[in-house]
Amino acid sequence: MKNNSVPLSQTQLGIYLECLCMGKGAYNRHYLYVIDDRIDRKKLAAAFEETIKANPSMNVRIGEENGEPYQYIPDDIGECKQAVLEMSEDEWQKTLPDLIAEPLNLIGGRLFRIILVKTEKSKYVLRVTHHVIFDGSSHNKIFADVSAAYNGHTLTPEQ
Repeated sequence: MKNNSVPLSQTQLGIYLECLCMGKGAYNRHYLYVIDDRIDRKKLAAAFEETIKANPSMNVRIGEENGEPYQYIPDDIGECKQAVLEMSEDEWQKTLPDLIAEPLNLIGGRLFRIILVKTEKSKYVLRVTHHVIFDGSSHNKIFADVSAAYNGHTLTPEQ
């Protein structure tokens, strides 16, 4: 196990085991938002990046050793860049099901994905998160931080 690792909670362990039985996409939660046209996508992407850096829980990874899962935050979380795409509305509607269906990498991978898309019709944010690290109460905290960062406030890192 990694030096900074801890066991999964009982709830996380249950989710993890169900994911092994049900398949890679189990417990991936998909949220699609249509955002106001006045929102600057690059500024919003930067706000997500700041939020990710300030909330270590968003950087939790799952490892496994001798069949035992554990959670850890990598020493180097790497870049937190979000995809910022532009395409036609038709392309978006054809692409969206594949983006939703693409599983997150449960072992060792980032357990969320954020994609910002602009079409001639609308702007969208697709957020895919894994329930093993992201629950309902996390949702409110993360979006409060994204809003604060977008509006130029400095985020206080989670301890």
